[in-house]
Amino acid sequence: MSWPKHQDPTDPERIAHAPYNFVPLPEAVVKVELPPDQDRYYTNASDTYNYTGYLDCTLVTLTPLYTRCMMTTDFYKDHGGVPFYDLEPEQQNVRAKFFYLHDIEKPVIPGSSLRGMARTLVQIAGYSKISPVSKEKIFYRAVAGGNDDPLADPYEVLLGKQGRKVKAGYLTRKDGRWQIQPAMKPERIGLKDKGSYAKIKDDFLKHQGLPGFLSFNDMGYRPQYHPVSFSVTDGKVSQIGLPGEYSNRGVLVCAGNMLETNSAGANSPRTRHSLVMGKNEKAAPLNIDENAITEYLNSLTEFQRSAPFDEHKGCLIEGNPVFYVEENGQVYSFGHSPNFRVPMRLFNRQETASPFDLVPEKLRRDNEIDLAEAIFGYVKDKSAGKGKARACAGRVFFSDAEYQSASKGVWLTDRPGASEANIITPNVLSGPKPTSFQLYLTQDNPDTPGQLQHYGSDKTVIRGHKLYWHKKTTRSDIEADPQAVEDFPRQYTRIQPVKEGVIFKFKVHFENLSAAELGALVWVLDLPAGHYHKLGMGKPLGLGSVAIKPRLFLNTRSKRYEQLFNSGNDEWQSGFSDHPADDKEISDLKEKFEKFILEKLKDLGASITGQFKEQSRIQELLNLLRCTPSPDRALVDYPPGLESFEDRPVLPTPQFILKNAEKHQQRSEWVSVAQVEAALAAEPPQLQYSAGDKIKSRIPEADRISGGKVYIRLENGEPGFFKMTEPKFKQVKQREFLLEIVEVTFEGYHLKIFR
Repeated sequence: MSWPKHQDPTDPERIAHAPYNFVPLPEAVVKVELPPDQDRYYTNASDTYNYTGYLDCTLVTLTPLYTRCMMTTDFYKDHGGVPFYDLEPEQQNVRAKFFYLHDIEKPVIPGSSLRGMARTLVQIAGYSKISPVSKEKIFYRAVAGGNDDPLADPYEVLLGKQGRKVKAGYLTRKDGRWQIQPAMKPERIGLKDKGSYAKIKDDFLKHQGLPGFLSFNDMGYRPQYHPVSFSVTDGKVSQIGLPGEYSNRGVLVCAGNMLETNSAGANSPRTRHSLVMGKNEKAAPLNIDENAITEYLNSLTEFQRSAPFDEHKGCLIEGNPVFYVEENGQVYSFGHSPNFRVPMRLFNRQETASPFDLVPEKLRRDNEIDLAEAIFGYVKDKSAGKGKARACAGRVFFSDAEYQSASKGVWLTDRPGASEANIITPNVLSGPKPTSFQLYLTQDNPDTPGQLQHYGSDKTVIRGHKLYWHKKTTRSDIEADPQAVEDFPRQYTRIQPVKEGVIFKFKVHFENLSAAELGALVWVLDLPAGHYHKLGMGKPLGLGSVAIKPRLFLNTRSKRYEQLFNSGNDEWQSGFSDHPADDKEISDLKEKFEKFILEKLKDLGASITGQFKEQSRIQELLNLLRCTPSPDRALVDYPPGLESFEDRPVLPTPQFILKNAEKHQQRSEWVSVAQVEAALAAEPPQLQYSAGDKIKSRIPEADRISGGKVYIRLENGEPGFFKMTEPKFKQVKQREFLLEIVEVTFEGYHLKIFR
């Protein structure tokens, strides 16, 4: 039950930095029995599943937070299939809104987001299966890698030294199958190029006046196909223009310029385009392997879905030029440029690798039930059988988190929620993807680039569960450079984040849980002081750090049916206790969960020493959840420019990063635990009036004006606020009105002028 263990780099030059890290794989999966039948409540003390009740949770944001709003039916009907960058500005602003239900000024965190966050943490702490894991096939190219790039050799084997095996042709369809009609070789028309296509310098083409041609370094460069004609002099292309101008014909293929977003002013490393000759009608067409087509379509990137490629088929457009490698009259690898991506084959197998393939088989057995599945529910493949073996509903139910108060204002921009001015454009969330194997796979020799493990290696597994670091985040850390947005508008989105200090409330109802299951739920929601959760979008930028405090209310179901009303009053008998569980009850439940996991692991033969929180896997989980002190941003941000990843530095473990931060005094104390605890413990003020009441009062001077609200004190000293603009408030202040209490909130009365 021992998987390859990750080794940290010892060479400082080999250390990678990223906003995320990994909780390592478990030694074993803790299996549980099938969940109980859900046609009744279990009420006897001897019953295993006798815990029913709810958790009343308070949530406060520690950094800006963003969850995108859903589209209305009408908006989806008109714009649902339109990419964000093709929407009009006013439509983009609609899409950018924070999630809400009724009032745009009252943000809502969807219960599905909260549930997903909690389930992930239960999976980790409960030693559950590694699921879900991407089954997307891994494709790669190694043209920019050095001699010590571990992918250079397999890439060269497939494409030949300097791509000499790569040929050019044209896509055709016959009897429903994709084929490639080979192109004529350049030497047949007098060109000196020895390959299957000609290489034309970008500098030469810039002076040919070809309509629509974009040079590699032109602003707004994009891949292009240009049907052309050309003349040949002394073995070289001497002139090139539109079809019919010159004696020879072909297609000029202009591939990507290999420049990243925000690279205005930088020069492309590419200097040549590809000129494909006309079809060789005498050559036999080549069939493209069906599996190769399926894998290609399943791995299309956003770049490969954009013009001039097809949104659904990429470069698979009949009549288009294509580059390929032939094996015994069959094509298994192809692409839109000579340096196309090729499939990464599993070790000693012809199958294309995916992250899922590098999860140990014992950690992904679908026929076993783990703790997270038992609590949150599951649906398995048909082969799992029938009944609860295949599917079972969850026994926990997360409400939406509803807005309560915001002492510093709601929105990051301090503008009203309905205002377009509160919407910002964040930095691009680009960075290394799972194809960056040096970050996502365990490495046993991180200091030697040529010996790094990749998806075709036989001695590696995925690193584990990916989580994001907490880090101090301001608006300047989030917002993109306006010039970059202007230069590359298609790369950016828009968002409307709430700021730090906004309080929400939500409930988690649960039915028929065991002590260990309820303990797991409490364990992941009630974290140790200074350890917090992550929610929403923009986590790489630092968004989404939140603190949560649950209060446990248990239900005695038998009481609910023994009497109709509570004793001594006329309220319905609900069976719930009047007071939340105390700290000892919470602690006992957590201990039962921890004991349950440790005993199960020992039974499975795992090497267990010490308490639950002393296990290396749990320590790394807590390291990533720890918010204060946290590593400085420089240690947990992507380094500027992705050229720093060319040498494939390796991402160390969370423990290594924290120790390094402490050693070099690169830690930040940016959160006050005491202030967070105080915010979580705050209760709505006990005020004199209730919602719907009307009071006659003079409107005094404002205490403050923020976020589209004007905050005042009534004559009895109690707080309240109006939702109105500052000019409107100036018209009504110092005058007497009949005021209506719309609702009572954490911020006091929500007031409006009745007359």
